[in-house]
Amino acid sequence: MQVEIASPFTSMRAVLEVEDAKFDEGDYGPQIRADLSVVDDGQDGEHNGITFSDWFGFGKQQTDKPRIMPRSKAHQLLMATLGEVGGRFNINDLVGQRFAAQVGLNKARSHSKVVHDTIGPAPVVRANDSTEDDDEVDLPGIEALDVAS
Repeated sequence: MQVEIASPFTSMRAVLEVEDAKFDEGDYGPQIRADLSVVDDGQDGEHNGITFSDWFGFGKQQTDKPRIMPRSKAHQLLMATLGEVGGRFNINDLVGQRFAAQVGLNKARSHSKVVHDTIGPAPVVRANDSTEDDDEVDLPGIEALDVAS
């Protein structure tokens, strides 16, 4: 049996969905560990559906109590998905939320990661957005216009 070796995924602008989110306190301080799935790879769709994990740091801490600092990667994730949340929020509220961001590689180039300062809201799809069928529009011919008035 042959098995394909996966390559890390990169995109200039992908839409991602949070599949799981947990608090993690690792070598870089408090952070959110998120499992992400690619909803739209911003390319040809070949990477849609793949998953990867990334960490969203809280920023430099000023006290012993973990707080998400402005301009941190975690703060950007919150603003793009939940908006202003006030003083507290539940990390599980991120599950199912979508956002758009550039996806690059870590320094070792071994896995995908969301690029800091590129995180924003996912595009909103409206029911009346144009589709390929909307290109055909019936317009009256020039002879049907009454320009005599």
